[in-house]
Amino acid sequence: METEDGQWTLSFHAHPLGIIDTRHMKLVRRSAAPTNPLGAAADA
Repeated sequence: METEDGQWTLSFHAHPLGIIDTRHMKLVRRSAAPTNPLGAAADA
């Protein structure tokens, strides 16, 4: 049986700026909107 933490670990990897969604290969910043210019710049 997998815990919620286990599922989280399988789907995401730790990153200094937030988390990386391995399913979409995107950096997801904890406190930034998906359309945030800073987030796009960091991902580029």
